[in-house]
Amino acid sequence: MADATGDDEPPVQDLSETPYEALVGKTGGTYWKLDCKLKMETALREFAEKVKFRAYVQAKRFINLTKTPIDPSKIEVFLSGNRLAPTLWRYDAGKNAVEIFWDKIDMSTVKPGDRIEIKYEG
Repeated sequence: MADATGDDEPPVQDLSETPYEALVGKTGGTYWKLDCKLKMETALREFAEKVKFRAYVQAKRFINLTKTPIDPSKIEVFLSGNRLAPTLWRYDAGKNAVEIFWDKIDMSTVKPGDRIEIKYEG
């Protein structure tokens, strides 16, 4: 029986990949092989950029709204075009702002350039 690629053979697992490499790949991490070609400066710079980006994003915990919502229960929050579940944010009427719970969001899915969109009637 042919698979989705049209081949009759099942896909072969890359046996050169260690379980650690597989885990890093599945969790959206970065794996640097420890060999003579590793440039520690490059690895540290990439890591620092990721940390800086995550800190910048998570600092955006409260997003002020320009108008007061007519019906706060109808507010919708989107991240990169994907609707966020109401358990990942809340409306703070006292601040007229949406609070995003970044600690509950998989940050490996958030990339530079992703936008937050808040839809409501005000």
